[in-house]
Amino acid sequence: TGNVVVVGASILPSNDCVVRSDRVIDVRTSRNLWVGVQTIEYLVAFFLTRPGMAELGLLPFVSGGFGMFRRQALLDVGGLVPGHLGEDLEVCLQIHEYHLERDLPYEVRHVPEALVWTELPATHEQLRRQRRRWQWGLQTSMRSHRRMLTNPTYGRTGRFGYGNIHVFEWWGAHIEAVGWLTLAVLSIGGWVDYSTMLAMFVSAQALGAAVMSLSILLTVRRIRWFDRPADLLMLFVWILVSGLGYRQLNLFWRIVALGSARREWGEMERLGFDQVGAAA
Repeated sequence: TGNVVVVGASILPSNDCVVRSDRVIDVRTSRNLWVGVQTIEYLVAFFLTRPGMAELGLLPFVSGGFGMFRRQALLDVGGLVPGHLGEDLEVCLQIHEYHLERDLPYEVRHVPEALVWTELPATHEQLRRQRRRWQWGLQTSMRSHRRMLTNPTYGRTGRFGYGNIHVFEWWGAHIEAVGWLTLAVLSIGGWVDYSTMLAMFVSAQALGAAVMSLSILLTVRRIRWFDRPADLLMLFVWILVSGLGYRQLNLFWRIVALGSARREWGEMERLGFDQVGAAA
C-alpha cells in the first residue's frame, strides 16, 4: 500500500547449498554445527515470528541483511546512525517514533516469500563475534528508545512491538541468566530434589522440541526447501542441539558482551560460494 515505508525479506543460509551463476539451485541443510543451529533460528524468525508480528502491525524492525526503505522515510530520520552496531534496529525504531509522534499513517511489512541467501558464520569465533555485536547494538537501541515502552504516544507499537524485544531479547537474557544461576546455587546447596528437577527439565526440553519441530515442518512445507528426508532429519538434530547447549552458550556470549568495554564491528570472514561446500 501507499503507507508502507519499510519492507523486510526472509534470509536463509547459502552454506552447503549448490550455487551456480549466483543462483541457489540445490538447498541442503548444513552439517556444520554453527550453521545448523542458526538455520533453526532463521526459519523461526523469518517464517513464523516476523510474519505474525507484521500482520498485527507490531513488527519493530527488519533485518539488516536485506530491507527496502522508502527514501523519504530515511531522510526524515536523518538516515543511519554512524558507528551504531545495530543500525537495522536503530533506524527502524527511529522511523516508528517519527511517524507515531506525528500521527502519520505508515506500515512496516515483511514478505516471507522474498528469499535472500547469505553465508552464515561457520565457526565458533565468527558466531561469537556476531552475537556480541548484536547484543551491543541491542543495548544501545533499548536505552535510546526506552520511552516507547511506557509513553502512550507510541501506542501498541511501543508496548508490544518495541516491548517484545525489550522484554524478551534485552531483559530476557538477564532473567534467564539469573534463573540458571539460582538453579546452580540451589543444586549445590542440596535444596532441590534432583529427580524432580531432571524430570521437569526433560519435560520442558521435550515440549519445546515438539513445538519447534511442528513449526519447522509447517515452514518447510510452505517454502519447499530442506524437504528431503536427510535434510529434515538434520533439522530435527539441530532443534535438539539448539535447546540443549547452543541456547545456553548464546546466553553466555550475550551476558559477557554486556561487560565488555571494547565495542567494535569486527571482521567477518567469508568463504564464498566456491569454498563453502568444501569447507563444510
